[in-house]
Amino acid sequence: MDHSQNLAKKVFLINLFWFLWMFCLIGVSHAQTSTSKIKVVLFQPIYHGPSNLEGMAKEFEDAIGRRLTAMGLSIVLQPGPARNAQEALEIGKKEGAPFSVYGPMTVVGKSFSMDLRVAWTGEGQKGVKIVSEEGVLSQKETFLDDFSKTLFDCLIAPLKIASLKVVGNRRVDTDAILQEARLREGDPFDQEKIKESIKNIFKMGFFDDIRVDVKDSPEGKLVTFLVREKPCIRKIIFKGNKAIKTEKIRETIDLKQYDIVNEKKLMENAEKIKALYGEKGYLNTKVSTSYVRVSEKAADVTFNIVEGKRAFIKKIEIEGNKAYSDKELKKLLETREKQPFWKPSLSNWLSLLKGGAGVLKWDALERDRGRISAYYHNHGYIDAKVGKPRVKRKGNELYITIPVEEGEAYRIGKVAIEQDYFKEKGVLFDKIQTKTGEKFN
Repeated sequence: MDHSQNLAKKVFLINLFWFLWMFCLIGVSHAQTSTSKIKVVLFQPIYHGPSNLEGMAKEFEDAIGRRLTAMGLSIVLQPGPARNAQEALEIGKKEGAPFSVYGPMTVVGKSFSMDLRVAWTGEGQKGVKIVSEEGVLSQKETFLDDFSKTLFDCLIAPLKIASLKVVGNRRVDTDAILQEARLREGDPFDQEKIKESIKNIFKMGFFDDIRVDVKDSPEGKLVTFLVREKPCIRKIIFKGNKAIKTEKIRETIDLKQYDIVNEKKLMENAEKIKALYGEKGYLNTKVSTSYVRVSEKAADVTFNIVEGKRAFIKKIEIEGNKAYSDKELKKLLETREKQPFWKPSLSNWLSLLKGGAGVLKWDALERDRGRISAYYHNHGYIDAKVGKPRVKRKGNELYITIPVEEGEAYRIGKVAIEQDYFKEKGVLFDKIQTKTGEKFN
């Protein structure tokens, strides 16, 4: 039993070792992929301390270089210390490295300290950061691990976004633009995310040009969105409308003077104009939009209207109905056939005055399907179905067919009461309207 347990423990430890090893390899591989663009010139520290420990300077340079390389940076080791900051910067530029790392280390007794300078050699803002930590000689490896991690965090700063700005916006709020960009300071810099940000800002509909300027700095990428706003509306012009007055169309749309030109909103308002014509019976009306800049900040918007020919409902037929006549079902409908003006009917006269007599309205026709369906269901035809109406046009006349599948009529076979409170069930039956033999409602 003990032998089996020991064997199981060994197998577990071996598997755990391989898992951790593979995890480390994956982590290093990921770090190399994400930080491989950062090249660093690492100088041997300037040593201050006992002569018998002078070799620690080279030892620490090599140890830190190995750790930073394992984290994914490209490290160029220098054989000796930098004599001054100018020399460190010149060698860094010569190597094509954005950073040069140099500075002193001091050993006193059993303790030591590292005070390395991280100097930016690239274009843009100049600056030197100091990475400073203290340790004891008996724990050099732990110190080197911690110090290398701190130095690494400082060196990968150029891969992150240090600042986000917007230039060129006058009416659209900067915070609203950055909200759509979906980027934050401190995020890793990613070209694909920058492209997505441009698309998201374009979707706002307020800009006709967006560019991105990116500058490097020791703190990270300085990202600036350069936007050009679309012009605001100076005039709204309607062309081609004869059947409906311009004032009526203006009341229908929600586009106003001084709004920013927005293609999506223009299309939405074009649809509103088409719907207005449809309510008046002018089917197949076409509305297109365009705008012309009259200055850098203003434009005139034009709605071009091609009016369709007016058509009225000539006849409505119910197809498939047997239990109820067309006349009975058509009384339920909101959609009506156009009647002669001389026909003595209050509803006919009112519809004539409103201008909606015999006009096809698709939303009303959809509601009519529900009315017919409810009528059948409330008269025992619980399986009844009302299909999608078919509309045919002949000249200026419309013919509507509404298909119906009635199914079987259901009646109430039995009404029973189950209760323990009243001995006389007849008292309850007298209160119930549902009776045996009636159509199910």
